Amino acid sequence: MTETNQSWLIEHGHIVDPRQRIDRVGRLLIAGGIVAAVDPSDGDLPSVFTRIDARGCIVAPGLV
Repeated sequence: MTETNQSWLIEHGHIVDPRQRIDRVGRLLIAGGIVAAVDPSDGDLPSVFTRIDARGCIVAPGLV
């Protein structure tokens, strides 16, 4: 089971979210078990996070 206080930065994935009209390669920050930001700046990242390279993958936050 995953702890909800963990953070992940998913990078280089093709983000698709029709509800927000997003269809591009970018970064997605998940913090505390929720989508915290799309394309966050480096200054907005938490001090500790796991970096995931999603190159060649589709990231669909609206489907989770």
